[in-house]
Amino acid sequence: MSKRSPKLVEKKLEIVCLFLNQEQSLTQLSKQYQVNHQTIQSWKMNYEKCRYFDSKAVIQGMNYQERQVVLYQL
Repeated sequence: MSKRSPKLVEKKLEIVCLFLNQEQSLTQLSKQYQVNHQTIQSWKMNYEKCRYFDSKAVIQGMNYQERQVVLYQL
C-alpha cells in the first residue's frame, strides 16, 4: 500500500464534504482546487463505499486501524 500524506487525505475529505454538503458545486470545486471533476466524483464514490456517515469521516463499525487503512485508500 502506498503511503499518502495525511494532509492530502484531509484535503480530499474536505473537498468531498463540501460537495456532499452542497456548499459548492462540482465545477466550483474542480476550478478552486485544480482537480478534475471526475477525480472528485471518484473520491465521492470511495467515500460513500466506505460508509462514512458524517463530515468528520468517522466510519461505522471500524476500529482506529481499519479507519486509517480506508482513509489512505481515498
